[in-house]
Amino acid sequence: MSTPQSSTPLTSLPPISPITLPNHSLLAPTLQHLHAHSSLSTLNHVIRSTYLSFLAIHSLPHLSAASPPLVLLSCLMHDLGWDPTKRLISPDKRFEVDGANAAVNFLRHQTTEGEAKPKESSFSESDLTLLWHVIALHTTPSLALESPCPEAAAVALGISADFFGPDTPGKWVPLEFWKRLLKAFPREGFREELKKTMCGICREKPEAARGNFVEGYAEWLMEGEGWERGESFARVLDGALGRSEGVVRGKGGGGV
Repeated sequence: MSTPQSSTPLTSLPPISPITLPNHSLLAPTLQHLHAHSSLSTLNHVIRSTYLSFLAIHSLPHLSAASPPLVLLSCLMHDLGWDPTKRLISPDKRFEVDGANAAVNFLRHQTTEGEAKPKESSFSESDLTLLWHVIALHTTPSLALESPCPEAAAVALGISADFFGPDTPGKWVPLEFWKRLLKAFPREGFREELKKTMCGICREKPEAARGNFVEGYAEWLMEGEGWERGESFARVLDGALGRSEGVVRGKGGGGV
């Protein structure tokens, strides 16, 4: 079984029983793009997450209407916002937004440039908008799982399952499948690289890290580096309410 262990980009992904991923015409160029903009451990992570997203669709009937091409491509590209070359990364946006923007730009280029493409390679603007939201929401399962679009839930569940494995809530990831998946696309190095990546975001664009789970890595691992806990969003909102009420009453406001 071929795995991403060399400098040669993958062009396809093998079946891992009971999951066979769609053989989409954009799979090979997407894998090539990922190879250019991902570390090996991140590449393995997004691939494992994609198999797990399809396992979620296979196992959970309420996800059966999810579009296979959109789940495939959005899950594979969900972490382009970690691009080690920095070419896909903005100076001020959350990494989820960077990833969503990069994925949409890549697919728009693929479907409009060069020679005529197969019909299945064409995505409408509504498809691209859906893909953007799926990627942007992938770290916020409390929203993604409530989305009316099953693609958002399938991708969020698959990504979460790559962290929890057989202990995933609902117990829909069989141990034997998990073992086969890790053998094909190993996890070595991912745990430490994740810490390094999250702390890097906090150092390079701290405002994009505040108010989400990335900030937790700084509070955990960057003590002594000058990281200061941001004012909680609840206090910010309370202060805004006090000031806006004060404007109406002709006062300075009652918030912090």
